[in-house]
Amino acid sequence: MRFWHIVMRAWLQTRSALTGRQLTRAEKKKKIDRELNRRNSELGEWLRNARVSARLTQTTVARMMGRDQTYIAKIEHGIRRITFAEAEMMAEICRTSITVV
Repeated sequence: MRFWHIVMRAWLQTRSALTGRQLTRAEKKKKIDRELNRRNSELGEWLRNARVSARLTQTTVARMMGRDQTYIAKIEHGIRRITFAEAEMMAEICRTSITVV
């Protein structure tokens, strides 16, 4: 299970406990997907800024990761979800680090 799924599941359980209303499975999925898409967009933007600051191209980062350039473009636009390990690898290539709070 991906890290953000665990975070969102805990958030939804807390929210439903506070409101006293149980969310349906469809509502939970919709909320989780919406939040994951928002966070993926933020992460992609952050990774793009790190890559640009390191003066690297998408092609260069992709080759270092053993991927295609389109893979990096989709990550940066928030289209493709990535694992924490992949995000950490990209950050390392861009000579920065990721802090989880």
